Amino acid sequence: MQGVIDAFYIKKNEGRDSIVVVDYKTDGINNSVSIEKLKEMYRVQLDIYGKCLSEISKINVEKKFIYSFALSKCIEV
Repeated sequence: MQGVIDAFYIKKNEGRDSIVVVDYKTDGINNSVSIEKLKEMYRVQLDIYGKCLSEISKINVEKKFIYSFALSKCIEV
């Protein structure tokens, strides 16, 4: 498997840092595709990115998002 994580940042919390992952989607989807369908389409990909980041950094992933340019929306997965 091969992939590129578009963006992530380390969220500094009191005594417990966490990671937030963002993956940009440029698919030409339209409003007929539900948010739930988008989550379903990309959940495994974001789970893998999160797992890799956690293993490398030893920091837990708190949240994962996709940003759909076609819908102009940020969606938590």
